[in-house]
Amino acid sequence: MMEVYLRYCPDCGEEYQPHMARCIECGGALQDKLDGDSEHEAPREVEPSLPPGEYRKIADGLSAQTVEPLVRLFIGAGIPVKVESVGYGLCLSSRLEDRSAVIAILEREGVIPKQPDATTSVVASDGGPCPACGASIRPGTVECPDCGLLLGGAGCESCGAELSPTDHACPACGHPLD
Repeated sequence: MMEVYLRYCPDCGEEYQPHMARCIECGGALQDKLDGDSEHEAPREVEPSLPPGEYRKIADGLSAQTVEPLVRLFIGAGIPVKVESVGYGLCLSSRLEDRSAVIAILEREGVIPKQPDATTSVVASDGGPCPACGASIRPGTVECPDCGLLLGGAGCESCGAELSPTDHACPACGHPLD
């Protein structure tokens, strides 16, 4: 017979998924118990077993309902993630070396918009759909007329430096703007 451990909070009594290390309600450390045992029979303190590496925040202020499916996706892809209770929400972190894989999963699942690559044209200078709302943007537009997203300024004709809408001359080379 296979032993099945359940993760629970000894203070609140709430049960949690195996990847969780802290109670969402009280922030306390979770413990494991054998399925069928009472809470008071030989609990073991849960030690998070994460591979070493520099973990960076992916997102914070998340609910358990948002974090749980994301964690399942990352674990399914072999990407270790850390979930910590911060204030009233949860913080999700991954290793720095897994960042590109994490972004690809978040894009694929529609959690974040597709990130532009180096070959993608710049909407502010070339025109195209607004990255936030999809509205049609004319070339040279600095702000989306529908949602107000700042798209960035045009480049200086002389040196190529980025210009803001309030510039009367290039801040880098001083070239006057029309």
